[in-house]
Amino acid sequence: NVTGLAAATTYHYRGKATNKLGTVMSPDKTIHTSGAAPLVAVKSISDVQTRSLFLNGEVVSFNLSTTVVFEWGTTTAYGNTVTAAESPVSGNYEWEKVSAFISGLTPGALYYYRMKATNELGTVYSTYQSFRPLGGLPLMNSMSATAGINTATINGSVNPNVLLTTVTFEWGTSMSYGNSVTPSTSPIIGNKEVNLAVDVAGLNPETYYYYRIKAENELGISYSSPGYFITFSAKDADNNYYHSRTIGTQTWLTENLKTSRYINGDFIGTTEPLTKDISSESNPKYQWAAEGGEENVALYGRQYTWYAVTDNRKICPDGWHVPNNAEMTVLSDYTGGSAVAGGKLKEYGTAHWSSPNAGATNSYGFNALPAGGRTITGYYKGLTDVTDYWTVTEFDLAKSWNWNLLYVSPLFIYQKTDKKYAASVRCLKD
Repeated sequence: NVTGLAAATTYHYRGKATNKLGTVMSPDKTIHTSGAAPLVAVKSISDVQTRSLFLNGEVVSFNLSTTVVFEWGTTTAYGNTVTAAESPVSGNYEWEKVSAFISGLTPGALYYYRMKATNELGTVYSTYQSFRPLGGLPLMNSMSATAGINTATINGSVNPNVLLTTVTFEWGTSMSYGNSVTPSTSPIIGNKEVNLAVDVAGLNPETYYYYRIKAENELGISYSSPGYFITFSAKDADNNYYHSRTIGTQTWLTENLKTSRYINGDFIGTTEPLTKDISSESNPKYQWAAEGGEENVALYGRQYTWYAVTDNRKICPDGWHVPNNAEMTVLSDYTGGSAVAGGKLKEYGTAHWSSPNAGATNSYGFNALPAGGRTITGYYKGLTDVTDYWTVTEFDLAKSWNWNLLYVSPLFIYQKTDKKYAASVRCLKD
């Protein structure tokens, strides 16, 4: 047995025998010792946390004692080393797994690493790979707001990206915001989307408000894109909200009334069937969905007999009323007079009005839509063609004044109509 040989080296040897007759030599022979510079390969990281993880790799040591280290850092200059837990290795010609634990990392930062293996025949390096520990700036997801008259609820969702994250909602009448509120569920942590909500109060009616989410963790601050909402001007007894528009000296709701209740909460009756003839009734207080279909209410509102409109329980939201004929005349005069006012008040285009929707410009934002009406005998007519607005002003015991808009004309005229007819209502601010 011969020891202390160099690895991967060719040696010569021969036999030598001596007796009293002399010395003889065998022929020269050679032998090559095993071994080579190591082979190395980096593998994927494991057990990744926010500030620590395991670096992994494989090495072939060729039966030579081999020291294995990992070099790592925020650039490919590395600057940090850690020795593999299994080092030194001295296995055979098979790949052996090695790993090393590192800590003190910055969450979410980009790092580079490679392996270095050294034996008596040399030092080799692997190619490099990169990794990121868990964590990062918060991630913004969905955002929405639900407005009332003086209040709003702002909703949003944030992924804290593993790190403890403080969330606030910023809001105001401009994109400078100026107000902030922190949800009760903040701060948040984890790696999943978290839903948050805040209620804000003291808002002005019919006002644009802007809002965004601010989320902050140890790595910095993330902001959502801005959103906005518009507060409403009124709410009826069915909790329907309405926008308004000031036209001259008057402020009008910009949608037809939708309520099925008086403001004290009492229901306004309807008929069974919906096509019931009410001509023989003396004081019918009814409401029906436009065209008799509840699916039409959101867009076109409801229609009411004059008796329901003038009931002392009131149908308009608090602070609003059904106009009288003189007040409707003020609207007509301000928007150009009866010959053209209809065009100025009607929604532009033919998305809802029948063609040609003559003269329609919606210049004042009144947004008149063609809701049609219901006859005394139970026939629904005119959806997409006509709309009528009740006033509280009587013509005589059987008839009252309402104002008419048509798809074929820019006129805005008043006419006497049977009080049992069902027409739309636009409420005027007190």
